[in-house]
Amino acid sequence: MSFGSSIRERRDALGLSTRDLARLARVSYPTLSRIELGHVEPRLGTAERLADALGMEVRLVADRHRLELTDLFDALGPDGEPDWTRLRAFVDHATLHPELTGALIGGAPAASGSPLLDNLLAAIAERLADLAGIRAPRWATGLPGLDERWYPPGTPRRRALAEHEALPRFARRNLFLPESALWRSAPIGAT
Repeated sequence: MSFGSSIRERRDALGLSTRDLARLARVSYPTLSRIELGHVEPRLGTAERLADALGMEVRLVADRHRLELTDLFDALGPDGEPDWTRLRAFVDHATLHPELTGALIGGAPAASGSPLLDNLLAAIAERLADLAGIRAPRWATGLPGLDERWYPPGTPRRRALAEHEALPRFARRNLFLPESALWRSAPIGAT
Protein backbone atom coordinates (compact mmCIF):
# COMPACT_ATOMS: atom_id res chain seq x y z
CA MET A 1 0.00 0.00 0.00
CA SER A 2 1.36 3.42 -0.90
CA PHE A 3 1.94 6.18 1.62
CA GLY A 4 -0.84 8.27 0.08
CA SER A 5 -3.44 5.50 0.23
CA SER A 6 -2.41 4.71 3.84
CA ILE A 7 -2.94 8.34 4.78
CA ARG A 8 -6.29 8.50 2.99
CA GLU A 9 -7.48 5.25 4.61
CA ARG A 10 -6.51 6.44 8.11
CA ARG A 11 -8.04 9.90 7.51
CA ASP A 12 -11.32 8.28 6.42
CA ALA A 13 -11.30 5.94 9.44
CA LEU A 14 -10.95 8.96 11.75
CA GLY A 15 -13.73 10.84 9.96
CA LEU A 16 -11.48 13.72 8.90
CA SER A 17 -11.93 15.64 5.69
CA THR A 18 -8.94 16.30 3.46
CA ARG A 19 -9.10 19.98 4.45
CA ASP A 20 -9.17 19.08 8.17
CA LEU A 21 -6.06 16.92 7.86
CA ALA A 22 -4.28 19.53 5.75
CA ARG A 23 -4.92 22.14 8.47
CA LEU A 24 -3.87 19.81 11.32
CA ALA A 25 -0.65 18.76 9.58
CA ARG A 26 0.18 22.24 8.27
CA VAL A 27 0.20 20.97 4.68
CA SER A 28 -1.54 22.71 1.81
CA TYR A 29 -4.78 21.11 0.66
CA PRO A 30 -3.57 20.66 -2.97
CA THR A 31 -0.35 19.00 -1.75
CA LEU A 32 -2.27 16.60 0.48
CA SER A 33 -4.64 15.79 -2.35
CA ARG A 34 -1.72 14.99 -4.72
CA ILE A 35 -0.11 12.80 -2.03
CA GLU A 36 -3.32 10.86 -1.38
CA LEU A 37 -3.86 10.33 -5.10
CA GLY A 38 -0.30 9.03 -5.47
CA HIS A 39 0.73 11.81 -7.84
CA VAL A 40 3.67 12.83 -5.62
CA GLU A 41 5.67 11.32 -2.79
CA PRO A 42 5.92 13.67 0.19
CA ARG A 43 9.15 14.95 1.63
CA LEU A 44 10.11 13.33 4.91
CA GLY A 45 9.05 16.35 7.00
CA THR A 46 5.66 16.47 5.29
CA ALA A 47 5.19 12.73 5.76
CA GLU A 48 6.04 13.04 9.45
CA ARG A 49 3.58 15.93 9.98
CA LEU A 50 0.81 13.96 8.26
CA ALA A 51 1.56 10.82 10.24
CA ASP A 52 1.71 12.75 13.53
CA ALA A 53 -1.65 14.37 12.84
CA LEU A 54 -3.15 10.91 12.27
CA GLY A 55 -1.44 9.20 15.21
CA MET A 56 0.76 7.18 12.88
CA GLU A 57 4.51 6.63 12.65
CA VAL A 58 6.80 7.02 9.64
CA ARG A 59 9.47 4.34 9.18
CA LEU A 60 12.19 4.37 6.57
CA VAL A 61 12.87 0.96 5.06
CA ALA A 62 15.73 0.11 2.71
CA ASP A 63 14.60 -0.87 -0.77
CA ARG A 64 15.72 -4.46 -1.25
CA HIS A 65 14.20 -4.66 -4.70
CA ARG A 66 16.37 -2.02 -6.33
CA LEU A 67 16.99 -2.73 -10.00
CA GLU A 68 20.73 -3.07 -10.65
CA LEU A 69 22.65 -3.49 -13.87
CA THR A 70 23.65 -7.01 -12.82
CA ASP A 71 19.94 -7.91 -13.08
CA LEU A 72 19.99 -7.25 -16.83
CA PHE A 73 22.36 -9.99 -18.03
CA ASP A 74 19.29 -11.78 -19.43
CA ALA A 75 17.59 -8.72 -20.96
CA LEU A 76 17.11 -10.36 -24.32
CA GLY A 77 13.77 -10.81 -26.02
CA PRO A 78 12.67 -14.09 -27.61
CA ASP A 79 14.10 -12.86 -30.92
CA GLY A 80 17.56 -12.38 -29.38
CA GLU A 81 17.22 -8.59 -29.52
CA PRO A 82 17.75 -6.47 -26.40
CA ASP A 83 14.70 -6.00 -24.19
CA TRP A 84 14.51 -2.24 -24.60
CA THR A 85 11.76 -1.90 -22.01
CA ARG A 86 13.92 -3.41 -19.26
CA LEU A 87 16.95 -1.40 -20.33
CA ARG A 88 14.95 1.85 -20.33
CA ALA A 89 13.46 1.00 -16.92
CA PHE A 90 16.97 0.62 -15.51
CA VAL A 91 18.14 3.89 -17.09
CA ASP A 92 15.03 5.66 -15.74
CA HIS A 93 15.71 4.29 -12.26
CA ALA A 94 19.38 5.28 -12.36
CA THR A 95 18.54 8.74 -13.73
CA LEU A 96 16.03 9.33 -10.94
CA HIS A 97 18.56 8.20 -8.31
CA PRO A 98 21.97 9.56 -9.37
CA GLU A 99 23.22 9.23 -5.78
CA LEU A 100 23.00 5.44 -6.24
CA THR A 101 24.92 5.27 -9.52
CA GLY A 102 27.99 3.55 -8.10
CA ALA A 103 25.90 0.82 -6.45
CA LEU A 104 23.63 0.40 -9.47
CA ILE A 105 26.46 -0.14 -11.98
CA GLY A 106 29.30 -1.43 -9.82
CA GLY A 107 29.04 -5.19 -10.11
CA ALA A 108 29.75 -6.88 -13.42
CA PRO A 109 26.70 -8.59 -14.88
CA ALA A 110 27.07 -12.22 -15.87
CA ALA A 111 28.01 -12.71 -19.52
CA SER A 112 24.79 -12.77 -21.49
CA GLY A 113 26.10 -14.76 -24.44
CA SER A 114 25.24 -11.76 -26.62
CA PRO A 115 28.12 -9.39 -27.45
CA LEU A 116 25.48 -6.79 -28.35
CA LEU A 117 23.81 -6.91 -24.92
CA ASP A 118 27.13 -7.09 -23.07
CA ASN A 119 28.31 -3.95 -24.88
CA LEU A 120 25.00 -2.16 -24.32
CA LEU A 121 25.26 -2.82 -20.59
CA ALA A 122 28.88 -1.65 -20.52
CA ALA A 123 28.05 1.52 -22.49
CA ILE A 124 25.10 2.27 -20.20
CA ALA A 125 27.34 1.83 -17.14
CA GLU A 126 30.00 4.12 -18.63
CA ARG A 127 27.46 6.78 -19.59
CA LEU A 128 25.82 6.76 -16.16
CA ALA A 129 29.24 6.99 -14.49
CA ASP A 130 30.10 9.98 -16.70
CA LEU A 131 26.84 11.71 -15.74
CA ALA A 132 27.48 11.07 -12.03
CA GLY A 133 31.08 12.28 -12.27
CA ILE A 134 32.52 8.96 -11.13
CA ARG A 135 34.95 6.52 -12.71
CA ALA A 136 33.40 3.96 -15.03
CA PRO A 137 33.62 0.43 -13.62
CA ARG A 138 36.60 -1.65 -14.75
CA TRP A 139 34.41 -4.47 -15.96
CA ALA A 140 32.82 -2.05 -18.45
CA THR A 141 35.97 -0.30 -19.66
CA GLY A 142 37.76 -3.64 -20.05
CA LEU A 143 35.10 -5.15 -22.32
CA PRO A 144 36.10 -4.98 -26.00
CA GLY A 145 33.62 -3.33 -28.34
CA LEU A 146 31.73 -4.99 -31.17
CA ASP A 147 33.72 -6.01 -34.24
CA GLU A 148 31.18 -4.44 -36.59
CA ARG A 149 28.95 -1.41 -36.39
CA TRP A 150 25.49 -2.02 -34.97
CA TYR A 151 22.44 0.11 -35.72
CA PRO A 152 18.86 -0.25 -34.58
CA PRO A 153 16.56 -1.45 -37.35
CA GLY A 154 15.43 1.33 -39.67
CA THR A 155 15.83 3.11 -42.94
CA PRO A 156 19.18 4.39 -44.19
CA ARG A 157 18.10 7.88 -43.11
CA ARG A 158 17.38 6.67 -39.56
CA ARG A 159 20.75 4.89 -39.50
CA ALA A 160 22.50 8.10 -40.52
CA LEU A 161 20.62 9.97 -37.78
CA ALA A 162 21.55 7.27 -35.23
CA GLU A 163 25.20 7.55 -36.26
CA HIS A 164 25.08 11.33 -35.93
CA GLU A 165 23.35 11.22 -32.52
CA ALA A 166 25.24 8.28 -31.00
CA LEU A 167 26.78 8.99 -27.62
CA PRO A 168 30.60 8.79 -27.62
CA ARG A 169 30.70 5.90 -25.11
CA PHE A 170 28.36 3.94 -27.35
CA ALA A 171 30.08 4.85 -30.62
CA ARG A 172 33.44 3.64 -29.24
CA ARG A 173 31.79 0.27 -28.84
CA ASN A 174 30.39 0.36 -32.41
CA LEU A 175 26.89 0.93 -31.05
CA PHE A 176 25.09 3.58 -33.04
CA LEU A 177 21.79 4.48 -31.50
CA PRO A 178 20.47 7.87 -30.44
CA GLU A 179 20.46 8.85 -26.78
CA SER A 180 16.66 8.92 -26.90
CA ALA A 181 16.66 5.14 -27.44
CA LEU A 182 17.46 4.72 -23.73
CA TRP A 183 17.09 8.11 -22.04
CA ARG A 184 13.61 9.63 -22.09
CA SER A 185 15.13 13.10 -22.13
CA ALA A 186 18.66 14.37 -22.02
CA PRO A 187 19.89 14.12 -18.42
CA ILE A 188 20.78 17.33 -16.62
CA GLY A 189 24.38 18.18 -17.31
CA ALA A 190 24.52 15.78 -20.25
CA THR A 191 27.21 16.37 -22.83
